[in-house]
Amino acid sequence: STVLCDRYTTSNAIHQAVKLPEEERDRYLDWLFDFEYEKMALPEPTGVYFLDMPDDIAQRLIIARQGEQGDIHELNHDYLAACRTAARAVCRRCGWTVIDCVRNDVLRTPNDICREITEHMLNQIRG
Repeated sequence: STVLCDRYTTSNAIHQAVKLPEEERDRYLDWLFDFEYEKMALPEPTGVYFLDMPDDIAQRLIIARQGEQGDIHELNHDYLAACRTAARAVCRRCGWTVIDCVRNDVLRTPNDICREITEHMLNQIRG
């Protein structure tokens, strides 16, 4: 059976890793994944798709959606940039698939992004 989740343990990995110095991130991720998947026996994902959005575009979309009263972290450009950098490093370390939400400086449509994710998922299922 297949379960598709949004913001699972993987989200924790990114949002906590950004708070740590780079040299401590691997140790933290080892601890987190051992705790979540081994000790707590949560199901480990067979595939993770990180929707990568340049921080300046992400911030512009957040402000357009919720105005200047949004989440303090989402309105902090430096924090968004640090999260993106940490997320891409976690993706490399863990072998997660990065889906670019912007191509040639143009925001892709949700349907276009969904098609790419579906292709990746089908390829993974087919083996």
